[in-house]
Amino acid sequence: MNSKSPNISQEKQVHDATAAGFTCLKPFQTARLWVSSWRGTLEDKSARRKLEADLLAMLSEPVLRHLPERVQLGDGPVAIKTWIADRDASAAIFLVQDNAGLAGLMFLFRPVDTPKTEPLHLGYLFGETSWGKGYASEMVIGLVEALTDGPVMTLQGGVDVNNSASARVLEKAGFVRDDAFCSDEIDIFSRQVGSAQ
Repeated sequence: MNSKSPNISQEKQVHDATAAGFTCLKPFQTARLWVSSWRGTLEDKSARRKLEADLLAMLSEPVLRHLPERVQLGDGPVAIKTWIADRDASAAIFLVQDNAGLAGLMFLFRPVDTPKTEPLHLGYLFGETSWGKGYASEMVIGLVEALTDGPVMTLQGGVDVNNSASARVLEKAGFVRDDAFCSDEIDIFSRQVGSAQ
């Protein structure tokens, strides 16, 4: 399962949390999940090797099937290193873990040079062993709650028009379909988070 964003190419996304305006997101926990930036993991050689192995196991053909070509895992001995570098250059990435280990990834990004008043785009993917457990809904609701005391901003997520399950995930977290941004292929959902400061 994944969430897509409308017409934003990989090259026009950013990964720097400060530039993207979501420094207020600290690690958060839900009933079954722990969500935290993968930054520390990437900087620790041993933890990074384990993450690479976990991602290779998680990024199966069914997980990647409906994702854009630029997010597909290539071939060869450095494919996972390239995949990580490409994701790290395009969004702020968060590890989603359960008691068994890595369950999925969450992505937050804005287009380059976009004001902080513009929507913050949300995407995610989960490994096959995490499907059907309600993790996506739990994570998105947890994200909304984690941003409650931060600055006011709009979160936006896009889903394939045929992916009613992902649409329900966003709706459960209070997102509303935004007709102004929808296309024939992607439905866009938005919601405001944060509190006035």
